[in-house]
Amino acid sequence: TRQVANSAARSFVVRPAFAWLSLALHSPASSTPTYSPAMQSSSTTTTQYTRTVSGGDGLVNKPAAKKGGCCGDACAMAGFEYRADFKDLELDGRHWRELFGGASGGGKKLGAFCCCGPMAFVFFRVLMAALAISILVHTLVYVVTDVGLGFYMIYFTNWVVVVNALYFTLAAVTTLMAVCTEGPEADGTPPFVWLTFLLYGMLLPGSLIGALMYWFVVFDGVFYAVSIEATAVLFAMVVLDVWVNRQPYYYAFHGVAGAVLSMGYLLFTVIYWAAGGEDPNGFPYIYRALNWGRPLSAGKLVRARPPAAAPRPP
Repeated sequence: TRQVANSAARSFVVRPAFAWLSLALHSPASSTPTYSPAMQSSSTTTTQYTRTVSGGDGLVNKPAAKKGGCCGDACAMAGFEYRADFKDLELDGRHWRELFGGASGGGKKLGAFCCCGPMAFVFFRVLMAALAISILVHTLVYVVTDVGLGFYMIYFTNWVVVVNALYFTLAAVTTLMAVCTEGPEADGTPPFVWLTFLLYGMLLPGSLIGALMYWFVVFDGVFYAVSIEATAVLFAMVVLDVWVNRQPYYYAFHGVAGAVLSMGYLLFTVIYWAAGGEDPNGFPYIYRALNWGRPLSAGKLVRARPPAAAPRPP
């Protein structure tokens, strides 16, 4: 049973969970999974996974079984992990004030994971929100004056810029509420906290993909301030926020959100091409590397790297 008295007595102890960037992400220690061994019968192979989750309602055993099929154990495991991570995040959301630097029930306010006290963390989040909005405004002005507003959302990096502005604005408001107001443990995760978690999950992989794809696929040797802001600066903001905040990152939940963003953009490029869409120069594609008129060439890029890029002058 979770007991929240102060930072030393908090049951969701923060631990590293961001292996793919070798950075510290913060997830509840209670979410550490244990799996029962595979059970096999002579006629049908069945693998059962059981993860024990410590939550406000005690211990919850969540079994999931899968018999054969096209995906077999891989699909069963993936589905099980997603459901378990969703439940863990739902339990964490009841303590959203602590996750965003505050405290529940009049306890000691926690502030950031490192470096910042409660009020300094609020200032940090407001500053990050202002920077994110300034990047959004700069990219909008650049695209509108150069090629027109209608072309703004055809670029993947601009998708990430919009998600970045929404996330940091909502995170700043949520942190301000958590630190500057008092309240008990919530009965459930508030909708605005769910939205913050979802945007957080989209932003981490999206910012990395956008930066890598611009500099390794789209970059033509000429540096543009707007592209540097929308890729390198934006990614640095995300890494800094990941290092400082207390928010959990569950790969089976947040990673799915990031995949939805990337695959959604990939689907958009196919629809845009099929509908006869053109880039600002009149070519029948958004990026030459994702020219669906030459599907073999585009397919190689999709297999190698997820799609992303930033706008540049024609």
